Amino acid sequence: TWRKKSQFEKMKNVLYILLTLLLVSCSPGELIDKKKSDSYFITSAGTINYSPQGNWFEIGIEKCDADKKSFKILSNSIAKDKNHIFYCGIKQEHVDFQTFYIEKEIPKDKEYAYTEDFQKLVPIVGVDAKTFEYLNFDTLNHSWSKDKNHYYIDYKKINVDYSTFTFLNRRF
Repeated sequence: TWRKKSQFEKMKNVLYILLTLLLVSCSPGELIDKKKSDSYFITSAGTINYSPQGNWFEIGIEKCDADKKSFKILSNSIAKDKNHIFYCGIKQEHVDFQTFYIEKEIPKDKEYAYTEDFQKLVPIVGVDAKTFEYLNFDTLNHSWSKDKNHYYIDYKKINVDYSTFTFLNRRF
């Protein structure tokens, strides 16, 4: 029985080592900037990966086709390199790279303010991008917003007198 236990222990150790090597080799890599994002990683080979909250095992990994020397993280899900803006690790070709910025957590360029959707920055049509802002009554709810001319609910313009419109509470 001692010999059988010893073989069993050896087999268990080999399996443990193989499993550890498998997990380490499939991991998204090391976080690039822990202060700005828990989702952008760089591997030892220099590949940049996006994995939401590092949950590569459940959600997976998006490999970024980015220039690693110029790669910078702007927010948890938005990054850029010398030529492109990335959202969730995916190039956003429709965003104007030269004028892109983030203001009060809102991605913007010279033409649009953007809302974040599944793997895509979506332009909010009809708003003045420069003055657009969320009215944060509840940090989890961005349903109310405004720009210099209009108020919006769920990104739809509401027909109110801008100069006299006021909120009575969070709902009215």
